[in-house]
Amino acid sequence: MSEFERFILFGGLGIGCCAVIGVVIAYLRTQQRIRRIEALFDRLLVDGKGGNFEDVLTRLFVKIDQLSLNINHIGEFQQRIREQLRLAVQKKAMVRFNPFEDAGGDQSFALVLLDEKDNGVILSSLHGRGTTRMYAKHIEGGKSPHQLTEEEKAVLAEAIGKK
Repeated sequence: MSEFERFILFGGLGIGCCAVIGVVIAYLRTQQRIRRIEALFDRLLVDGKGGNFEDVLTRLFVKIDQLSLNINHIGEFQQRIREQLRLAVQKKAMVRFNPFEDAGGDQSFALVLLDEKDNGVILSSLHGRGTTRMYAKHIEGGKSPHQLTEEEKAVLAEAIGKK
């Protein structure tokens, strides 16, 4: 065997050894990455309560169903509240006045309390020197079956004008 042939043979063996070492290193790195991925996958598949991924998903779907039911109940409750609020006082107005010349100050008043459909009441107080009288007049649809004073008419118009 000539020196050239030996050179080629040992050079080929050296290159072959380097290639084998490179393949072994690549294999070891790949195995290390696979172990890391398997560990992450195991953590994903097993929750802290000893259940697997399927159990976790099942519990989440049950919670989603419960939340959906709760949202429906809240919507129904909200609708009932809206219906009740239509009957609550939504418009109000008040005026103070002096109906008698011999009594001092604006001690008398007219107060209007109306719901969404302009149904409610006018409360009037007339304060005189020796007496105070209180009146309540029913309002339906923005009108009263009772005769209203000028102050009551004005305060009713003011309340109806409010939104």
